[in-house]
Amino acid sequence: SLCHGIFPHQQPQMLSLRSSGRSGPTNIRKQYSSLYQPISKFTNTKSNTITFPDQTVIAGTESLVPFISATKTSTKRPLIVTDKGLHKMGIPQQLASVLAKHDLQSFISDDSEPNPSCTDVVNIALSYQRNGCDSFLGLGGGGPLDAMKISAALVAQSKLEKGFNLENDGVSWITEELPPVLKNMSAEFKSLIPPINAVPTTAGTGSEAGKSAVIVNPQGQKKVYGNPAFMPSFVALAPQLTEQLPPLLTAATGIDALSHLLEAWFVPPETVLFPSEGGSVDGYLSKTDVARCDGYALEGIQLIVEHLPTAFKNGNNLTSRFYMQIAALLGAKAFRKGDLGGIHATAHSVGAFYHLHHGTAIARMIVPVLKFNEASPQAIPEKFELIRQIFISQGYQGATLSACVSNFMGQFPIPTGLKELSVSDTDIEKLTELASIDPCQTNPVSLTRHDYRQIFDSAF
Repeated sequence: SLCHGIFPHQQPQMLSLRSSGRSGPTNIRKQYSSLYQPISKFTNTKSNTITFPDQTVIAGTESLVPFISATKTSTKRPLIVTDKGLHKMGIPQQLASVLAKHDLQSFISDDSEPNPSCTDVVNIALSYQRNGCDSFLGLGGGGPLDAMKISAALVAQSKLEKGFNLENDGVSWITEELPPVLKNMSAEFKSLIPPINAVPTTAGTGSEAGKSAVIVNPQGQKKVYGNPAFMPSFVALAPQLTEQLPPLLTAATGIDALSHLLEAWFVPPETVLFPSEGGSVDGYLSKTDVARCDGYALEGIQLIVEHLPTAFKNGNNLTSRFYMQIAALLGAKAFRKGDLGGIHATAHSVGAFYHLHHGTAIARMIVPVLKFNEASPQAIPEKFELIRQIFISQGYQGATLSACVSNFMGQFPIPTGLKELSVSDTDIEKLTELASIDPCQTNPVSLTRHDYRQIFDSAF
């Protein structure tokens, strides 16, 4: 049955992770083998546990039962945060049924939109409060998972501030009082954030493995909030849950994951915060941390180049689905060393202006931004060449990285660039303005407003 296939009841044998030493072409493996341990090759694709300092990930087709067992130590009445699409398909109801078999009484909120708003967050927190829940369980893509994180913060605020009314005060607190980066979160506030766990149903955003959330404010602007307290404690990567993604969304979310990995790899060294230079949101980064992030980026890029085409062509191939989830996870872990760059800044503006799905907006802008970056005198050619070799090793030829990525993208029915959109010069100016003020500015070369205009002109 569907329920048994997605949510097996039996307890699988837990198998330990075994490194294969494989990390892509020989030259890449040789250069980086001393800097990180590859984690993408597992003993099987059934159940594998990856332990990070701040998170435990259980990955494979039989990951859900051990995931539930792990979360039972901190939860009895979880609120499943999902969206209406998954609710209509019956996926959260099936998960609730399995949770009940493990003595967990759960409730469902499908109030999250794909791009969750402050109102969505408030409605989720109200559902949590009404049902007397004690934890959050995000089920879905980046939207529900992001909404879950800020809902958890809102619940904490309602406990901390006497007289705080979720329904009346929630939206204004998010927009006016919740800082984008919660650097000085009090120990008391942090202790009041309910446990949060995640079961992603896509392989793109990596929200399940990150400490950030993107919420749309009442003015229609996307705002990013981040703190280590928003990191889900336990994550289940169950590739069978991504089988329901149609080919176009499989490609779009996979390209989104690729963009995270690329932009993490190209984070300029001078922007990384080391202990002697200051702090970052989740503590200082050592040089070993940065090397590990670079390793994750290389590993994830290799996985996407290998497995996204198969996942796109054959959505029932759970091996490729599995490795795409691992790649998305690695993308979120990789850009811990810095923020995202011009690909996301331009895609955010295009997505908001034309109301495009985030992954398709990324697909439209990834090549124009890469082309601009690699032609800049500020670029580090060796870093571009290393990634170019990954694409070449899988048959995607090109004299430049942008050419290789363009060839890779050609197999998916997603438009690249913006040439078929009807636009005016005023539209391009608006896109330029939005991109130049976007928070994602950790680009391998510094981008001015004039540079963004050039990128958009080339895309059109």
